[in-house]
Amino acid sequence: MLRSLLANVPYGTSARLLDAGCGDSGVAPFLRGEHIVGVDLKPLRTPSANLTVRCADIRELPFRDQTFPVVSCIDVLEHMSPTDRKLAIAELVRVTERHLVIACPHGKRAREFDSQFLRACQGTGDLPPSWVVEHQTYPYPDVSSIQNTLLACTAATGRAAKTSLLYSEPMAIAQIVRRAAIRSRLSYYAANFFFGAVYPMIPAPDAETSYRIILVAEIHPANHHRSHASLT
Repeated sequence: MLRSLLANVPYGTSARLLDAGCGDSGVAPFLRGEHIVGVDLKPLRTPSANLTVRCADIRELPFRDQTFPVVSCIDVLEHMSPTDRKLAIAELVRVTERHLVIACPHGKRAREFDSQFLRACQGTGDLPPSWVVEHQTYPYPDVSSIQNTLLACTAATGRAAKTSLLYSEPMAIAQIVRRAAIRSRLSYYAANFFFGAVYPMIPAPDAETSYRIILVAEIHPANHHRSHASLT
């Protein structure tokens, strides 16, 4: 998706993509040949060669307005309080020139899904992944709050946004993969390989069966397009 958005952005002297909350690598390994700027609160161990990282808070990004043609924020908002999410979205919108992509787990079902995984890890005596522990701190983002905040923040900059929504990662499949991960690393790799091969044949998830949402906003001057939301 990011590659298709970048295809319409001419190359210049600066990076075309900001990956907000990039962690150790973010989207950089999937976009070889693309110079990416990333921000994260924690220093990276070994950043990808095509990733330039700045230590910064997503709620106060150190960039001018509309610096980046494309901005991504993947699996970040669920780690933040509802109040901080609004601040983060406002900053993401501010530094976006054309396209903003936000992806995160959503709703009560996804949170309970992660809670079950946490309990399963604890039941084996293994240390659960740090991310699933952090996920228990706040209610998960929901579609309407993210979308409404994004539209309001865009309007506050004197622009308008057209949004589209995709549902991603069927929870039934993710459950099998996570159970495999609890059993052994080999089982986890085998499950990932299998479902990666058959994924195109798996029915797309919906609002009830998906773990993650992907919200894509196309931002324009207010007089270019009327703000529009699509939830299909």
